[in-house]
Amino acid sequence: MRKVLLAGVALAAFAAYAAGPARAETATANMTVQATATATCTVAAGVLDFGSYNGTSNVDGSATITVDCGSVEPSNSVYVTFGLGSHAETTQRRMADGTATQFLNYNLYSDSGRTTALGDTDQLPVTLSLNTGEYGGEVTVYGRVPSGQNVKAGTYTDTVVVTLNY
Repeated sequence: MRKVLLAGVALAAFAAYAAGPARAETATANMTVQATATATCTVAAGVLDFGSYNGTSNVDGSATITVDCGSVEPSNSVYVTFGLGSHAETTQRRMADGTATQFLNYNLYSDSGRTTALGDTDQLPVTLSLNTGEYGGEVTVYGRVPSGQNVKAGTYTDTVVVTLNY
């Protein structure tokens, strides 16, 4: 009986071994993981201060335009455009006195020699660089008040919208 019992245990052990482990079927799929990095840029414009004007000579000035795009670099070209200002007459930019009855003409330029005038649709490119983990850049806009204008003494101002495109 002992032989029969040992034979039965051996047969059961062999059957369990031959059957192998219990299996479940599997299937796989690929999961796409994505994120969209979006550039969010800001623009700041310095003051274009021409100083004193006496009418006998051109008066030049310049202003710095600063662009900050944070840690994401824009995928398109970055450039700024300049509106005609609050007191323009057709395409001539003008500053006005406090009563907006006297005007002083001025022009904006992309170069320090003031040979390339900027209209309201002309694009001034901004080159961005990575500095301390942030993308940013500066560009200078140049201005000139031409000589020979007859105006009353006083302070003349204008507001020009600077638009950042990226």
